[in-house]
Amino acid sequence: MNNENKDPMQEVLAAIGAWTMYHCQGNAEMADEIFNCLIPKFQDRFPHHKLLTHLRQDARDPLLVYPDSPLLRVYLVANQLSVKLPSGEVLFNEDPRLLADMLSERGFGPDDIAFADRQDGDRAPGDGEAIALKYRMRQTFMQGSHE
Repeated sequence: MNNENKDPMQEVLAAIGAWTMYHCQGNAEMADEIFNCLIPKFQDRFPHHKLLTHLRQDARDPLLVYPDSPLLRVYLVANQLSVKLPSGEVLFNEDPRLLADMLSERGFGPDDIAFADRQDGDRAPGDGEAIALKYRMRQTFMQGSHE
């Protein structure tokens, strides 16, 4: 992938945003503090203010994990696929294949991941991204099981 045309500052800011969103997930006080500082900067600016308001609510809501659900859930945050590991580490990449490789390197298999769904709105990865990530993880898993 060619990253020459991307603004490095925008990439860094997007990565910081993805990390921050995951680390404040379910922590209402932290989400309120972050968004209370940001919302006035975008007052009377559409769609920025509306987007921030929705993101604030998303950050306040806890991620629901059920005993029979996959270990990891992949979200789309700041135009990057993002997943929070049980260790607290957050992995993110805009390329689903590279994220799949990072997950595989840490011992996760294709059955360990699920994707945010359409009920999560803009945080749900596209079908193509989900397919590419799962396919790459299956490839890596199958290669590893034959070595």
